[in-house]
Amino acid sequence: MMFRFVRACILLSIFFSSSLWADGSSIDKVYQPYVNPLEKEIEYRVLMENNNVAINDDFFIHKFGYGQAITQKLFLEGYVVSSDYAGVNPKTDAYELELRYQMTERGQYRIDWGSMYELEKYARLDKWEARAGLLASGQWKRLQNTFNIFIINEWGGGVQSELESSLAFQSIYRLSPSLEPGIELYANEDTSALGPMISGRIKMDGARKLFWEFAVIHGMRHTIPNNTFKFQLEYEFI
Repeated sequence: MMFRFVRACILLSIFFSSSLWADGSSIDKVYQPYVNPLEKEIEYRVLMENNNVAINDDFFIHKFGYGQAITQKLFLEGYVVSSDYAGVNPKTDAYELELRYQMTERGQYRIDWGSMYELEKYARLDKWEARAGLLASGQWKRLQNTFNIFIINEWGGGVQSELESSLAFQSIYRLSPSLEPGIELYANEDTSALGPMISGRIKMDGARKLFWEFAVIHGMRHTIPNNTFKFQLEYEFI
């Protein structure tokens, strides 16, 4: 069943690769379809894009977010997005609002399903972006595969409104709760990127947890950076 799931993910990526791909780098985050009732989280995410040209060529994208479950199956999260070149000239770029919906109960089917909806407003431009995505995750023995596919629409600010798409795939090995190695893949019109990742979860007092993830994603096209270093930190509490 798990191999059929992976094959279906690949077929979906081929289907959407015709004329719907979104442009720009799509390297960001692979979303799980799960919602934990009553949970709240504070999240920090940073991406460092490096072209191996010079130290000051490193471009950083920061995301600061707060989210919480609003029902047993709905999770709402807001982000502030900023960027800088190695700490020089930092600026706020955008504001995002995400709503994640858990469509099936965990373990109800061999594949767990969810969906996500996002609205983004650029800070200094009259430009908006909306995304709607399908989230799927399935586990075979200790191997968990997660697939995201998004339909994207941009408008305003002189942008021609059209539907685009992107996909993300993650495969991790459940070695232990504190150490889970794996790989991630991202694709859109400009992006073909693949690289190793490692993540873990640290239990704290009560129901508090600290989740971390680090990945090095190698760009396989000249249209995106040679390497993107990705770090994510989530503090989860009730």
